[in-house]
Amino acid sequence: MAKDNKILATYVTYKTLYKDKRTDVYDIVSEFVKYVILKEHNTSYSQLEISELLNQNFGFQIPALVLKPATQRIDGIQQKNGKYIVQYSKIQENPRFSEMHQKAMQENEIIIDNLISYIKEKSEKKLEPFDRTEVEVAFRNYLLDECVEDEYAKYISAFIIEKAEDENYVKKINEIREGHILYNGLSLNKRVSELGWKSKLTIYLDMEILFHLAGYNGTTFERLAKEFLELVNEANKKEKYITLKFFQETKREIEHFFDTAEIILRNGSVINPGQTAMESILSGCKYSADITEKKANFYLFLNRNHIYEEKKTDFYDRRYDEANFESMQYDEKELADIRLISHINKLRNNKVALDYADAGCILLSETGSVLEFSRQFTLEKENSIGQNTNQKIVPFAINLYTLTNMLWYRLNRALKQNDEPATIDSVLRAKIVLAKFINESIVTQYEELVKKQNEGEIDYEELAVVIAELRKQSKKPENILKDGVNDALKYLCEKDINKYIEDYHSECQEHKKLEKKYKEAQSKLITQQENSEKKAKEYEKLRISDRCKELKGKITLLNEHKQDLERQLRNHEIERERSKKRRRKIAILSYIFYYGIIVIFIIRVGWNIMEPITYILGIPPLLYLAISKI
Repeated sequence: MAKDNKILATYVTYKTLYKDKRTDVYDIVSEFVKYVILKEHNTSYSQLEISELLNQNFGFQIPALVLKPATQRIDGIQQKNGKYIVQYSKIQENPRFSEMHQKAMQENEIIIDNLISYIKEKSEKKLEPFDRTEVEVAFRNYLLDECVEDEYAKYISAFIIEKAEDENYVKKINEIREGHILYNGLSLNKRVSELGWKSKLTIYLDMEILFHLAGYNGTTFERLAKEFLELVNEANKKEKYITLKFFQETKREIEHFFDTAEIILRNGSVINPGQTAMESILSGCKYSADITEKKANFYLFLNRNHIYEEKKTDFYDRRYDEANFESMQYDEKELADIRLISHINKLRNNKVALDYADAGCILLSETGSVLEFSRQFTLEKENSIGQNTNQKIVPFAINLYTLTNMLWYRLNRALKQNDEPATIDSVLRAKIVLAKFINESIVTQYEELVKKQNEGEIDYEELAVVIAELRKQSKKPENILKDGVNDALKYLCEKDINKYIEDYHSECQEHKKLEKKYKEAQSKLITQQENSEKKAKEYEKLRISDRCKELKGKITLLNEHKQDLERQLRNHEIERERSKKRRRKIAILSYIFYYGIIVIFIIRVGWNIMEPITYILGIPPLLYLAISKI
């Protein structure tokens, strides 16, 4: 099996042994030493030979401070005249060790086979045998945080994200990462047996890390940064060992960033794609005062977490000339990356450190170009002092992953159950790496787009449209989901700015066609509306005409009815007058007859007798007259 797989399997084996509470670092290393001695079966070994055998079989480079006491712990080995004399009859082989390592290699081989199949499918590339070796190297570098810039890193990230739901699969990958962290705890550690952190160290944070802590770059980076901050606080429980600071150059960079945010807000400008922190700062801001308030709150946040500005200002004093990394061979942008690394070297007095605890200071950065310059300067230092390959020096700058892992290991958190840092989570890291690829690609395309606009190849409208499309592609790690992985890979593989412009022109043509169809449809609609309105008016006229005829007929009937009623009323009045005349005649005749009888009675009977009766008989006619009047 490939060397890279062997190394990954070694980390899994190391992690498994480390989690066994019955063993310490020296016991773990002694198991590896015992394995190579039994395999070679020589009568004696020098320490250098053992070191080379470990490197050959496991890819391990164990520091002499660990290797020597670990070898001396093995029963059956005695040191004489600088050699380790072996009595094989006294050495007890650990069969579980070999089984663990072989099992890990087989499981890793399956993972690599699956990864290669995935790359073939997604990239439509036929991988040759030598390409397989490149994939294995890329996979190892990816898992060990050594490099994520090669062509396979985006596929590895997508592969891990798509496997996220398979807990057993993810667990195997995480075991490799955790084993690497535990092993790395040896590589720059001269105090293997020392518990906790007991050395003074100043960690300088760059702007990106400070923005991570403030949550400007999303919840994923905030979580990682705050986990680092918790480890620092744990190291400082009993005494202030670790100090967090930022250089004045970083302060100026922060001020410029907030000033740019104010200009964007004031001018209503478009935020450059990929600038997550700028979007966070401008979010919810309506006035310049809102941004000023956010800046003030940002600095208050740093003070509350005991992160202060470096007050030292004499970094360009003549006594630092030898330690100065800055020179005319670098352009302005490169110097901005080198300047902080140079400050670290000056603070270290141009000396190297073989242990993080002895470094005195270090730069914490997530900027790829800064970390690359740090790597170059660190290699130059190692070469200049003639260090052997078994011992590395502490770098000038370090990323958040490595520093968090180092503190986690040194604070003995590795022996606690279920206490792995988020940096071990391979799925979380895959999302970060894929988001990084996408956003860096967006920035590159944006710069190319602006260049085209400045050269007159595209107009401002095209620029604005493509920027809007690029901003849609921008991702935070927490926004990358399994369902969106294929789209992300497609975008990264097709990253051609001309495609956006072609798509824009194609959309413009399509828009013009649609606009023409829309106008034609609108014209037809207007004609139809006019026809409908005309017909409606005609119908309304006919309806009114019919209604008028209907009403006229009703009026005629009403008039006829009125005339009939008036005729009946006149007849009734005539009849009533006749009735009144008849009643009057009858009344007169009745009075005449009534009073005539009375007169006759007066003549016959005499007045004297009839006088009182006459008064009484005069009452009924008067009473009748009154009643008839009423």
